[in-house]
Amino acid sequence: MYIPAAPMCEKNLAYAHKVKAALEKGASPGDFPREDYETNWEGRFTLADLNIHGKRALGMDV
Repeated sequence: MYIPAAPMCEKNLAYAHKVKAALEKGASPGDFPREDYETNWEGRFTLADLNIHGKRALGMDV
């Protein structure tokens, strides 16, 4: 679970890494129903589509 009041605490960073891994695969993140229907979608949103704020939120280097 993401805690907005402490965006870069250890728990949030661990969650962000899990969300990033799911996004890379097109999978549903762990706190959503396991549908994974975007896995094979052409043109789906990917890590390359993230802006600087999205990258920071997922703990990526910017």
